Amino acid sequence: MKIKNIMLITFLLLAVLTIGAVSASDDIALDNVTASDDADALSVDDEDDPYFDYDIYLDNNLEDICIDPNNENGEYNDETEIAFLDVDTTTPKKIKGSFQVWKENEKLVELNIDLNDDHWNYDNDDEILTGTIFLKDINLTKINDGDILSFKYFDKEKNVIFDSLTVSAKVNINGQYMTLTEKENINIQVNNLNTTDSENNFTYINVTQKEGFFAITNDDEYVIFKENLKTTTRQYTKHTDKDGNSIYCFSFSLTDINNYIKENYDGENTFQDLIKSKIINSGDDLYFGLYEDNELDEEIDSKTMTMNIRPNGMILFRDDDDDTYVEYVNLDVPMDENWQETVILEVTVNKDLKGNIIIYLNDDTLAFNKTLSDISPSDTDEDCKYYSLTLDDLNITTKGTYLVRYYIYDENGALIYPDEDEEYETLNVFSSQSLIVGDVRISVIPTPIAINSDKPLITINKADNMGDEILIYIDGNNTPKTINLSSCEQDYNDNYIINATQLGIGVGEHTIIVSYKGENLTAKVNLTLDLEILIEEDKIIYTTFKDPFVFISLDDGDVLDLKGKINLTIKDIAGNIIDTLEISEFSTNEDGEGIISTKDIGKNLNGTYIIEVSYIENDQTIVQSRGTVTFKEFDSTDYGTSITEIIKNETDYVVTFNNLTSDKNIVVKIDRNETIIPYDSYLEDNFDNKKRVHYIKFDKLGNLADGHHSIEVYIENDRELISLANGTILVDLKENIDPALTVNVANVEEGNDAIVLITTNNTFTGEVQVQVANETYKVNVTNGKGNVTITGLKADKYNATAIFTSNGIFNDSIKTTTFNVTSKPAPVNPKPSNDKKQVKKQIIKLTLKKVKIRKSAKKLVITATLKINGKKVRGKTITFKFKGKTYKKKTNKNGVAKLTIKKKVLKKLKVGKKVTYTAKYSTKKVKRTIKVKK
Repeated sequence: MKIKNIMLITFLLLAVLTIGAVSASDDIALDNVTASDDADALSVDDEDDPYFDYDIYLDNNLEDICIDPNNENGEYNDETEIAFLDVDTTTPKKIKGSFQVWKENEKLVELNIDLNDDHWNYDNDDEILTGTIFLKDINLTKINDGDILSFKYFDKEKNVIFDSLTVSAKVNINGQYMTLTEKENINIQVNNLNTTDSENNFTYINVTQKEGFFAITNDDEYVIFKENLKTTTRQYTKHTDKDGNSIYCFSFSLTDINNYIKENYDGENTFQDLIKSKIINSGDDLYFGLYEDNELDEEIDSKTMTMNIRPNGMILFRDDDDDTYVEYVNLDVPMDENWQETVILEVTVNKDLKGNIIIYLNDDTLAFNKTLSDISPSDTDEDCKYYSLTLDDLNITTKGTYLVRYYIYDENGALIYPDEDEEYETLNVFSSQSLIVGDVRISVIPTPIAINSDKPLITINKADNMGDEILIYIDGNNTPKTINLSSCEQDYNDNYIINATQLGIGVGEHTIIVSYKGENLTAKVNLTLDLEILIEEDKIIYTTFKDPFVFISLDDGDVLDLKGKINLTIKDIAGNIIDTLEISEFSTNEDGEGIISTKDIGKNLNGTYIIEVSYIENDQTIVQSRGTVTFKEFDSTDYGTSITEIIKNETDYVVTFNNLTSDKNIVVKIDRNETIIPYDSYLEDNFDNKKRVHYIKFDKLGNLADGHHSIEVYIENDRELISLANGTILVDLKENIDPALTVNVANVEEGNDAIVLITTNNTFTGEVQVQVANETYKVNVTNGKGNVTITGLKADKYNATAIFTSNGIFNDSIKTTTFNVTSKPAPVNPKPSNDKKQVKKQIIKLTLKKVKIRKSAKKLVITATLKINGKKVRGKTITFKFKGKTYKKKTNKNGVAKLTIKKKVLKKLKVGKKVTYTAKYSTKKVKRTIKVKK
């Protein structure tokens, strides 16, 4: 089949704000770069985080580091890696900054970015710049037991240390050895909830700063509760931890949740109302998180809990990080010798879990019900116990097709796994098609197998010699296919396997003769095609946009390899045939799926039709699909677009869309100046009476002056602009404008220049006076940024005062800060180096979370956890594969890598069909196969 490839090119018009760089001293003291009671004093474009692509993390193995060069066992290694700074960038030479280590207000290490320095490395393939701090870089004579070390990034162009990147670790010194333990500043705890006791607190969050937005949301990003910890009047408790840090504990009850729901959602008064209206359900994941912003876009920390609603009014919460899941090992079992000992299920549970496993066969026939304490695990480790269940365990004694369903409960009777009812899996137990030669048993699988899957057609239990050959004659062909066992893979039970790819046979039923050492077996095999045809039934198909409405994909394969054709039939609702098409050439989308769109149809469709699609190969209909599709020509009223006439605040909504029915780009023209607004990054959404509504905020449209402005809103269809709405807005921000004046000066050594940094409201442009050491300087501030250089200051402590006098738009403001000019420290002799490195054998464990895949979900988050030598590892690249597409993600401090699959991919999945996804690190690979839910 010929395939036409479409390259979709999206042009994004980016508004770039150029900020003048300041020359900074190499020695900038911590207390003035980051210290300020004003939390926003040094935030640099917080809403468009300039350090989103930066990450600081510690090495995963910082226990018992030898710090004595004279260690008699030779364990000292001055190139022990301590910490890393990663920057995702395509232009590493343009990054101007340094990687620093501080102890309180004393800077111990500063590594300036230099690609010629061994501390810095740029990976051209992954486009990541990495800086490494080694043990030799740290002056150990200045470090004592109990100290806190802070690892920071200093941006030399903005002259700022961005605190959100900072990672801190506590030092523990025991003789010749040092251990660094990363400090955790946030803790979220969720207890079980009794809905009959609404005043009892069930959720707690501990923070070191009373800042951020605490929120509870579900999979659909429905906000169940939200509160600003900085402005809340809620009572809290305060205590001091063992390191002297102040800890603030906020607690929340069901009453708090109910009050928020009642205030924010019409018709919903309580948490129980959300359950009754199916907005949240038993088995759903709830997300308890702390965020930097009101829109909940920038997560600080979160905890995912699976909710189980009990009939007695209790709601049980299970940590989503529990290591509990089930894998099917064998679903096609020949009745060979000892066939009842074949392992069917591998069950993994948290080692501390108490409860039972229940398995049903063929609807509600109870096949297995045992407590975990009554089952002997097949294996254990520090986190999990593993159980292998066989056909004998399920009391299966005869051949046949069995529908298998399993459940795992905790000791309280709460369902632990799966999160909701799983679809049955089909287990086939069949009469053996076997050839026995001595101790060698060759079995041929007669049940249908997808030609593009890795499931075996033939299994061989052992070989007399690895070089043994098996001859296979296919469909009467006198020339056999020769298979050498040394080229074969082995399955879970160490059987050699031969699949359809090795034999080179196509879709359909085949007769084969297997010959081994002069003995022959005649057997049947049946190959199918694991092809999916998805008909888009959930949204309107706009003929104006030539939208695709049929998607063709292979679970494990490429549609480019298809050799058949597509037959498409269009019927009216009464079943009368409107048109029949034979399609042997179609386009592909960016996900590699074959697509059929309205441009492939000769007729103009308007209304609802029945669509029938068949894939035919070798004169056999392999896959059929049928659905109902609504076609429509786009109209400007489809989006329900409205414009706000008066703007009083920068966060006001200017444009509202009550019904987004397409993912085309939105284009906004202000005073006829065009601004292209990317759909995914500028449109924000929220719920209004349980309906998702989208907005464009005023602050996304640039710095508009007070007064009247014309506004035009369009949808972009290729190069054509289709009008949605137009009008005039009145911008009136005067009464809300505050200069938000701040002044900051970094500590410097004598002989270096002091840089006075002025920041204001980003709409401010004007003059600010600065007074230092009885001298007055004028600073021109543009778009909220300005600075002045002070020279010739002697060692002393100084005040810097910034003064702004009202100009009729901004209010008066005076701010003062202090800074120190210090004498130069005496030089420190470096420690002698020792190039001897310690090499440890790595034991890698990779787990892949089994997730619920819903076609209707806004997104899907897949997580994999990596442990090396039993410890969670940060900064390692995990390779994910989902629906044939490859993604690479790095692990966080908990060893977890997260892959987010967007809605545009999920909505094309077919309910009831299986989706396979994998995670891989080094030689370790984990695979999951899940059925798609609605």
